[in-house]
Amino acid sequence: MNIKLIALDLDDTLVDSKKDLSKRDVTAIKKAMDKGIYVCLASGRTYKSLKPFYKRLGLNSMTISTGGAIINDKDGNRIYEKFLPEKEAAQIVKYAYNNGYHAQVYFKDDFHYYNKDSKFPKLYEKRTGLAGTYDRSIIEMDEIKTPKILFIDDEDKIEEMTKIISEKFSDLSLKNSYPSYIEVNHKDANKGVALKVLVEMLGIKKSDVMAIGDSEIDLSMIEYAGMGVCVENASDNIKKHADFITATCKDDGVAVAIEKFCLYV
Repeated sequence: MNIKLIALDLDDTLVDSKKDLSKRDVTAIKKAMDKGIYVCLASGRTYKSLKPFYKRLGLNSMTISTGGAIINDKDGNRIYEKFLPEKEAAQIVKYAYNNGYHAQVYFKDDFHYYNKDSKFPKLYEKRTGLAGTYDRSIIEMDEIKTPKILFIDDEDKIEEMTKIISEKFSDLSLKNSYPSYIEVNHKDANKGVALKVLVEMLGIKKSDVMAIGDSEIDLSMIEYAGMGVCVENASDNIKKHADFITATCKDDGVAVAIEKFCLYV
C-alpha cells in the first residue's frame, strides 16, 4: 500500500482515559508526516475540544469534528458543514426534556444543556475539557441550528435509549461514540462522508487512505478507507468491518498501525 492520508479518531483510539498521548504514537505520527503523509484528526469532539491535541502533534492539516458534521481548514476556518434539520433538532430536544433524558446541544464549539442538576455535563467536561452552558431556553425553541445533539446516560440505559430514540427519529443518524453517549447527526453527516470530502479536496485516492478508530461513530470512515483499522479495545461490530486490528489504545495501537503500513513497508 501507499498510504498518503491517515485519519485518526481521538478518544480511546489515540487519546487514553487520562487524556494522554503516548510517546510512541506521537513519534510515529511525526515520522509519517515527515514522509509527506497527511494526518487528519477525525473526532466526535468539537474543533475547540480537539485543537489542543492538534497543537501537541504539530499538525498543519484539515480536521473533521462533531462526528463528521464539520470540516475546518488548517487555520480553523469552517469549510464544510452538514447540520441537523432545524425543526427536527428542536423536536428532539423537546422530546429529551419531556422524557427525562439528558441532551446537549452544540452551538459553534460549545454546548448548552437544560438541566442544571444533571451530573452528566460535569462528567463530560472532565472527559473532554469542554465546559457547557446551562440554558433552559433551548427547550422553548422551534428551530435549532446545530451540527449535533448528544444524549448521555448511564451505560446500562444507553442501548434501550438508542432503540427508543431511533424509532422516534428514524431519519436522523444515531451512533455511539462512547459507551454512555448517543450522537445525533444529520443522516448524511458522518466521518466517512467527511473523509470522502476531504480526500476529494486533496486529490487523493481512497485506496491510499488509512482510518483508525474504535467505536460506531468511526465505522463509516473505517469502511470508506482503503485500509480500515480498529484498535483492539474496539467493539466487536467494528472489528468485523476492519481490515486490520491493531493493539489497544493503551498499547500504542495507532503507532503499531502506522509503523506497519506507513513506515516500515
